[in-house]
Amino acid sequence: MANPLDKKDLPEVHSPHPNGVYPAFKHLKEDTNGATIQAQDRVDPLTEVIGEYGPWQLKWHFLLGVTTIFHGWQMMSNKFLTYKSDYWCAPPETMLNGSLIYPKEQWINISTPLDFDGRLDFCHVFDVDYDSFHQDRPEESSPIRPCHHWHYDHSLFQDTIIQRWDLVCQRQHLPRMIQMGFFAGNFVGVSLSGPVADYFGRKIAYMSFVTMWILASVSSYFTTNLYAWAACRFVIGGCSLAYVNVASVLAVELTNGKWRSITGHIFGELMWNLGIISLGGLVYVCRDMHTLELIMGSCLIPALLLWYFLPESPRWLLSQGKFDEAKLVMGSACIANRKPIRPIEEILAVNQRNYEEAVMASGDKSKQSSFLDLFRYPGIRRNTILVGFAWLSFSMGYFGLFYNTPTFGMNVFLVFIFPALVMIPASIIQPCIENKIGRKTSLTVSLLTAGVMLLVTAALPQDSTAIVICAWIGTIACSFSFGVGYTVTRELFPTVLRTTAMSFSSAMARVGSFVSPFIAMLDDHGSEVPLLVYGGIVFVAGCLSLWIWPETRKIRLPESLEDCERVASSPNSWFKLCLSQPKDPLSHSTELK
Repeated sequence: MANPLDKKDLPEVHSPHPNGVYPAFKHLKEDTNGATIQAQDRVDPLTEVIGEYGPWQLKWHFLLGVTTIFHGWQMMSNKFLTYKSDYWCAPPETMLNGSLIYPKEQWINISTPLDFDGRLDFCHVFDVDYDSFHQDRPEESSPIRPCHHWHYDHSLFQDTIIQRWDLVCQRQHLPRMIQMGFFAGNFVGVSLSGPVADYFGRKIAYMSFVTMWILASVSSYFTTNLYAWAACRFVIGGCSLAYVNVASVLAVELTNGKWRSITGHIFGELMWNLGIISLGGLVYVCRDMHTLELIMGSCLIPALLLWYFLPESPRWLLSQGKFDEAKLVMGSACIANRKPIRPIEEILAVNQRNYEEAVMASGDKSKQSSFLDLFRYPGIRRNTILVGFAWLSFSMGYFGLFYNTPTFGMNVFLVFIFPALVMIPASIIQPCIENKIGRKTSLTVSLLTAGVMLLVTAALPQDSTAIVICAWIGTIACSFSFGVGYTVTRELFPTVLRTTAMSFSSAMARVGSFVSPFIAMLDDHGSEVPLLVYGGIVFVAGCLSLWIWPETRKIRLPESLEDCERVASSPNSWFKLCLSQPKDPLSHSTELK
């Protein structure tokens, strides 16, 4: 093997990459069939020095992965914190303070009027004198008055926010609004995490978001005001997704090659599903939701020690010209991975020279790319819109189903954790599936499967456990789509806009999760109605994903906008009957400015 530190084998660094990652190699070898070797298969100078994977990477990947478990707790705890339970109007205080106390069933019978559909109306109570002894139900024509205080069924969960602040009747929409506020925080957090991490560094951004997450989580336990609690949930939602996004970037930048995909699924998706399963077990043991908030808020306090121990990304340090700090990080990595430390000086010298050249060339603004370039060329524009809609759909379906799958008397904990249990082995084999049948096929099949399973619920009888099974399959398929979506987006767009494309796609996913509680409100018209809406949107996304092109499994990562547009506008083999593409797809494209 050639010396990885030989200058001719090193990539030419034209500008610091936003994520601190080495740009893809400019010169790619071709085989006899003209196919190109993927850029990540080339020698990476950094990992050739510190080791592509070893004890050093494993330690930090594991610790970052553990924090993903607690991220899963906060993301999915909304289902239990806002869980609906039976309620009825509380007796007058004069009755509670006196000796006259009715059993629950008798009190409901004599105090609760009927609504227009003949069902008990727990939002009103008969306006009669309950201080006198009553055993008979008043006439239905008796006057009624609104109820202002309620008692709740605590047999399953205690002290949910619904029970704590009486979020029923005229206030029953507030739990959904709080969920949407949480997802709005997700959107703000994911939008801020990239610029903050790029400017201040991965470590500072990660630890800052973790610290704010802990403060907001603990504060939510002590607050006694609903709106202050909702504000804490907004901050928790923003910081939770922000620190996980930064952690995923940091984890990727510590390694190279096949390990990026493997570690992404093992320490990302797998840990996420372990978080869901462990949350189900935690809620099974701790049924008091107020106490659960304190447990979730305290679990990351030991992570504050990482302010001292967590290393900065060596790639980011090199891209920012912080060579002394990079030398210390790379030295500790070499020692842990039992690699010689002498080559560090050579790679630092090469990077320092390239960095100085990049700084001198950075005055040429005309070659810089922007977010609008995703919509400037027709092929890239098509992929941007379709990939964004795919992210919106599987995020909407995933969170909507997890929060709102009807139980129909089944065990609520089993309904909650079963999809995550199935995704544990799926997280391990998913990289193999993607490499075997391709990214495009994996994405399209999983989206169509989720859509069909949810649409099938329309043909099933109401209150049927088959609806739950179909919802399970839909949730699993949406979760699979989530994993494929990350792979497709990273490989489909050019290096100059890859981070921007990821941010846009993740923001679209937050829009989907934000809208999902609105759709869940349609359950007033039938428990299967939200499932039909989720299914319809996901199915449409699956059909539209046929136009996402090309299949990225065996092609090199596109480097420039021109490269990306050329392959994006190449003939789609899935549509052989379509009109042929122009020979030079750039001939009809808007010139990059």
